[in-house]
Amino acid sequence: MAKILLAVFSQSGATISVAGRIEAGLKSSGHSVHTIPIEKGSLSELNEYDAVGIGTPVFFYRLPFLVSDFIRNLPLLKGKSAFWFCTYGTVPGKSFRQIHRLLSGKEAVVLDGFSCRGADYWYGYTKRGYLFNPESPTEEELFSAGVFSSEISRALENQVHSSPVPPDKTPLAYAVERMSMSRFNVQTFYSRTFRSKRVLCRECRSCVTACPNQNITFVKERPRWGTACIMCQKCAQSCPEGAIRSVADGLMFAPIMNFNIHDAKKRGIPYVHVEHRAGQTRVL
Repeated sequence: MAKILLAVFSQSGATISVAGRIEAGLKSSGHSVHTIPIEKGSLSELNEYDAVGIGTPVFFYRLPFLVSDFIRNLPLLKGKSAFWFCTYGTVPGKSFRQIHRLLSGKEAVVLDGFSCRGADYWYGYTKRGYLFNPESPTEEELFSAGVFSSEISRALENQVHSSPVPPDKTPLAYAVERMSMSRFNVQTFYSRTFRSKRVLCRECRSCVTACPNQNITFVKERPRWGTACIMCQKCAQSCPEGAIRSVADGLMFAPIMNFNIHDAKKRGIPYVHVEHRAGQTRVL
């Protein structure tokens, strides 16, 4: 049986719960599985593994920067099998196509991918009172993840060839939004707009702990943001005093967030009304 590495990035728990079901399914088929967090850094060699699985949420209708960087920094897989699984809030965008092509670029045999919705704790929505997909991944979606693990197990045993590259079906409005959230814009401009209000900051360093990319340090008793921001806004979301502000709180982003919320409701995506206070999101 195969020895499999699962590399997973999960912020709110949705992706890691899918990973857990896939891991359990693969182990029940007799495979050896080792799971690691992507945010802990790149791997220099993978000789001991027969297959690699990548699990990630979708950020702005693409992969989070730290996930795409993780894959790019992997050693060549040279015929090893690979698969992927994604959770998304509203629109998956080009993420499926992107992860497939990145793995193919590492000379992996990309077996297949799995996707399902995940609870969308994006701060731009929760601070406006909306939590989309509050129950996801549902038990039905997790059951499907288990079925996917069985399909991967069979593909490994039968040495299946690479699956087709998924299409990019991003609606135009979201494609424009994705372009506005490019790596260049985020790390050159947006990351420089993060500030904490001195009168509110208690120096608790919750923002430092919450940042998945170790992008925040304390300088002269104040948080300072570097240029490795992935625009997840976990720093602002976790702050118990609501002290952190950025361009995402300004007038430029308000119409975008309002459109996304209206469109998600129009698409029939499940939601509940929430209140975000003291670094916590509470269902009303």
